[in-house]
Amino acid sequence: MSRTPKDMSVGSVYKTKNYGELEVVEYTSCSKVLCCFLATGFKCYAEAGDIRKGNVRDLLFPNIFGVGYCGIGDMPQSVSGVQAGAYSAWYNMLLRCYSRSKPARYKTYDDCTVCDEWHSYQNFASWFEANKVRGLELDKDILIDGNRVYSPETCSFVTGFDNKRKAREIEFSLVSPDGHIHSGVNVSEFCERFGLNGSNISMLMSGKRKSHKGWTRHE
Repeated sequence: MSRTPKDMSVGSVYKTKNYGELEVVEYTSCSKVLCCFLATGFKCYAEAGDIRKGNVRDLLFPNIFGVGYCGIGDMPQSVSGVQAGAYSAWYNMLLRCYSRSKPARYKTYDDCTVCDEWHSYQNFASWFEANKVRGLELDKDILIDGNRVYSPETCSFVTGFDNKRKAREIEFSLVSPDGHIHSGVNVSEFCERFGLNGSNISMLMSGKRKSHKGWTRHE
């Protein structure tokens, strides 16, 4: 066994650039130092030089929107410099649910969550690769109507058409100019049937408009 440098003695604590502090657990050589991250308990071997520079990575540290972490496994995040499809799907899923600066189009996901198992990229990627169908998109709504949780039990792969069609399904109840009540879930089909403007009907349902072509919201 190599002579242990004073700064690599058992119990020495170092700060990393992105993953908090780690503690030296065992020194074998300058290229094999066992360390443990204090925040997560993740243990790994690293080079002494990387430990001193703070360049050691904690695979269990939730550095993606405060919840997502790489996890332990062999599923790659990129292939030949190109982001893996599983990683892209995982990252965007977390963005929709947890990003504080997500695009306005994702505001409807404010009460959506991702199951604890899928906070780990490795777990999600394993499921993704085992279930994906070329050309189809990840969806959380088709299997369970009104579902707000991404998980292995609630997600499936669907066509882009079915995904967009489902996204447009919002319960509505409106009163026609002649006083009849019309209820449904597909706003697009409803507007096409009666020659109405979809944006105006959406504002009517949200209360931003009082009426559209004589139609009013059924209270």
